[in-house]
Amino acid sequence: MKILLIASVLLLSVFQPAAAGQTLKEIMTQPADSADRENLRIWVPVERGSRCRLTVDILDCNNQVVRHLVDLLAGRGYHNFYWDKKDDSGFFVDSGTYTYLIDDCRKKKRGEIKASYSGVVINVVFFDERFSTEIKGESASLTIDDFNTGDSLTSAILDTTLKAGIHRIELKDIQLVLPEGWVRLIRINGEIVQKTKSRLKLQNE
Repeated sequence: MKILLIASVLLLSVFQPAAAGQTLKEIMTQPADSADRENLRIWVPVERGSRCRLTVDILDCNNQVVRHLVDLLAGRGYHNFYWDKKDDSGFFVDSGTYTYLIDDCRKKKRGEIKASYSGVVINVVFFDERFSTEIKGESASLTIDDFNTGDSLTSAILDTTLKAGIHRIELKDIQLVLPEGWVRLIRINGEIVQKTKSRLKLQNE
């Protein structure tokens, strides 16, 4: 019984990724987007004979870890990992160049990795409480965030990837009304396409 229990623990250690929400199989699967297959690949050659702890972290320009991508016991072989451009909270990061840090048996190696969104955005149209946009390309990021008067992020309303095609977003479905002094920013591929200041509704409306 003890042997079976130990074996189970070892298997979990080998196949469990560091960040929740994405399995090791998904981390090792090539992205559908052709640009992401090139920009987000982290190649890790393991040439030692014994198993050892292997971690891969993604760092921003301030050298702060935004994603603990991999944490496993890795054996000999060549491993390809693909970052999904999300941080540890599950939100898409801004476009830009990031650093990956590999720690293989305490032997560290750094490299650069690029988060980009290849979709070309055209025809962003706003009307009352909704907007539409057309994406030409493979993907584009859409974020809707609320900020207070001190420019501090207070809540991330929406953070997703849009595929090619025409998209219509109903803003009233994502809490349109803001408390006084707040600002809502809608960004596509990191570019601000709308900035809405707070608008209070009276209780009898």
